[in-house]
Amino acid sequence: MAVPLVCALNKCPIEWGYVHYQPSVGGNAFMCAAFGLLAAPALYLGITHKVKLFTFCFVMGLLGEVIGYIGRILLHNNPFSKDYFLIYLICTTIAPTFTAAAVYLTLARIVVVYGEGISRIRPRTYTLLFSGFDLIALIVIAVGGGMAAVVVLQWKIDRGTHIMVAGLVVQVVSLVIFLALCFEYSLRVRKYRGELNPKYAVLRGASRFKLFLWALAVATILLFVRAVYRVAELSGGFRGKLAQDEVLFMILDGAMVLLACIILVAFHPGPAFGGVWKDATFRWGSKKAIDESMMQDIPTESVSYNGKH
Repeated sequence: MAVPLVCALNKCPIEWGYVHYQPSVGGNAFMCAAFGLLAAPALYLGITHKVKLFTFCFVMGLLGEVIGYIGRILLHNNPFSKDYFLIYLICTTIAPTFTAAAVYLTLARIVVVYGEGISRIRPRTYTLLFSGFDLIALIVIAVGGGMAAVVVLQWKIDRGTHIMVAGLVVQVVSLVIFLALCFEYSLRVRKYRGELNPKYAVLRGASRFKLFLWALAVATILLFVRAVYRVAELSGGFRGKLAQDEVLFMILDGAMVLLACIILVAFHPGPAFGGVWKDATFRWGSKKAIDESMMQDIPTESVSYNGKH
């Protein structure tokens, strides 16, 4: 059933709306402000430490969350507005894809810091693999959101939403593979301690870098929980029980993503890498060329934690 164009809270039952409740102004304003406030330190740290692509993805994710929660605030007085609904739906679904992309970008450099030679997969392959996953998820979610945006009937909007679910499933799979590969590589690091890259021995021993690794793991798990929840939520369509539960949304989506973003700012890779983020970039050559190049690298601890030679 299409929502009448003249519907308002004093004219139509709220069950005719795209959401069957009035989103909390206070709660959504808090989330909007929190994500917005995180953008400033994220930009500052990214620019100061020259972590360009990570910063672009991270800030895009934060801005997407801000816009999405603005849509939810606007829905408070007009839950019948398709435009406000789609702003909320599309932005809060796409934004964490950018945040996940920022997380993925750190893995290749972590592998370089510990040792490319002990990894089953080359750093460039990690980057290409997860960039591909993220691009597919982003495209599928955008297609579903676009389909929902050009129709009027609720069941057709639900069809677009189900396509968005497919994009979220790709994101869940990507996060599972990411966590699995990180765990597998950590086991290899322990097994081949004698083959670690000597160039970054000081960096690996720094407390700030070790805390960053734990923080990255926690942030990834939080994003995974959120992605699983959104798959379950949107699978039932927007008239389903999960989709109409604001408390669950605020906890399992909003809070999960916000905590992940706070962690990524507090344990930002720029300071964590101590000035060697750019230096720790991976090579695009063959594994043999990489191994030969590593043999020519400067001896143990020649690169200090602050990145000075």
